[in-house]
This record gives sequence, C-alpha cells and structure tokens, in this order.
Amino acid sequence: MFRFTKSHWQGLLPAYLSLFVILIGLRVIIHLVYGVVPASLPLIGIAALFTADMILIIWQITGTLRASENRLGKSGDTLLYWGSYGASIVAVAIMIGADPDNYFK
Repeated sequence: MFRFTKSHWQGLLPAYLSLFVILIGLRVIIHLVYGVVPASLPLIGIAALFTADMILIIWQITGTLRASENRLGKSGDTLLYWGSYGASIVAVAIMIGADPDNYFK
C-alpha cells in the first residue's frame, strides 16, 4: 500500500488512473461517506475527518498533476493535462463550498 501511495505522489502511475480513479473516484466516495456520518459525532471526530480529508485531497491533486505532467512530456496529451487541472480546481471548489448542512445527518 505504501508503494502505491508513494508512486501516486511521485506521479508514476498512469495519468488516466490518477485522474479518474484516484482523484474523481475517491472524491465521490469521500462525499458519500460524509453523507452517512452522524451529526452526533463529537467535534474532535469532525476535526479529525476534515484533517484526513485535507491530507487526502493534497495527495490526490499532487499525484494527479504530476502524472499528467509526465504524460504531457511523453505524449503531448494536452487534453488530459488541462483536464487534470480543471478537475483539481473543481474538487477543491466543491470541498470548500460544500454546504455543511448536507453532511453529518
């Protein structure tokens, strides 16, 4: 597992895997998890969940952008390159702008 995590961080995984599975797929799963977390969760639990999510999104975006930059250098695939940046911006915007009332029900 650590090797996979490190490989993604370094941008060594395929760019499509990084974008569609690690960035987009895991973001969808994270938002589904937030939807089932009970509102009675103590503040320390919410803080821990939020901190883990922040660390995860930094890892996701860093690895995805590095992988797309590596692919751009090898194949000149600008669509994947700019798509990765666009998806990263959208992921952060959704995370920042998410309505807390929709979570922790």
